[in-house]
Amino acid sequence: MNFLYWIGLLLTLIAGVLIGLVLYYFVGQEGVFKFISVAIAGGFGGMIHGLIEDGGSGKLRMPRSEITTDNDTVADLGIIGEWLVGMMGAIVSILVIAVFLGSDPFTDPNSPVSVFRLIAFGALAGFAARQFLPNLAKKFSDQLNEEFKTHTNAAEKKIKDTAATSTARQEALVEQTRIATRSQENVAAFLAQGEFNLETLEPLVQQFTAITHQSHPEYRERVRAMMNVADQMAELTPPTPAVKQVIAQHITSAQQKAWLLPLSTIIASKPEEGDAICLLDAYDRALSDAAVRDVSKFILYRILLAIMALSDAFLLSDEQKPRAQQIAQACQLIDDKSLAKRAEVVLEMLK
Repeated sequence: MNFLYWIGLLLTLIAGVLIGLVLYYFVGQEGVFKFISVAIAGGFGGMIHGLIEDGGSGKLRMPRSEITTDNDTVADLGIIGEWLVGMMGAIVSILVIAVFLGSDPFTDPNSPVSVFRLIAFGALAGFAARQFLPNLAKKFSDQLNEEFKTHTNAAEKKIKDTAATSTARQEALVEQTRIATRSQENVAAFLAQGEFNLETLEPLVQQFTAITHQSHPEYRERVRAMMNVADQMAELTPPTPAVKQVIAQHITSAQQKAWLLPLSTIIASKPEEGDAICLLDAYDRALSDAAVRDVSKFILYRILLAIMALSDAFLLSDEQKPRAQQIAQACQLIDDKSLAKRAEVVLEMLK
């Protein structure tokens, strides 16, 4: 019994000295004094808890060893254990206050918390240590699990979003390649004919404008019809700077918004210097009204494709990128998942 008693006492003193030295090194002499005061008070609180724990008998258990029914020898630290638990409870309580309330009673010279209040608090915390330490540990554990779960869910969502964005990006590249291929098939023939005439595209523009909910009630059928018209425009329009300028200058208001379709299509097929300003200015003239944008989803879809092509070709200046971002952000406000996804890809590219 005496051996265990002195071993426990020695371990307590050694632990206290080591902790005191660490605190002295990091927070200074005044902090160490307050720390020791709280720790000693907590030890007394734990000892008082031990006095009344056994039905209020007022007896303290001295350190001893016990032999269990399995013939295992177990060391019972008795009063030393109560003292250590009380000290730990007091120290943890002060640290919890410092962390959650943002105050530091150990190092703040202007702290209104007096040493006597610290001692009283330490004694109370030491007395209640056996009750609140397990609860506090469980609370911290639950909080850590919740944080881990939150971060895990966020990471999974980011992976899914990245995969979806990558898929949308690949789909856009496939569409861009297909448009470029169909456009280049007839470029040589049209260049041989001489000057481009807007009247060539007028029937297709009128045909595109005639595609409505009434003419094509089913969504997929309507989109397919619009895509066929857009592809025919790409075949009939040589993607030269002069042609792009002619089409862009023809767009003066929302009434000519349909002409943004051939303009954005040929820009997507062959982006060149000067295309960005043509597209952005034409967009501002035709689609600055949100109500007009709401009924121009397919046109916006192709405009975003053209912006992606310009970005890939490094043809968007630092002054033009914010304007392109505003177009993508406007598309995200429209109730169309496919359009919103492409807008998200554009915004990611323009970061």
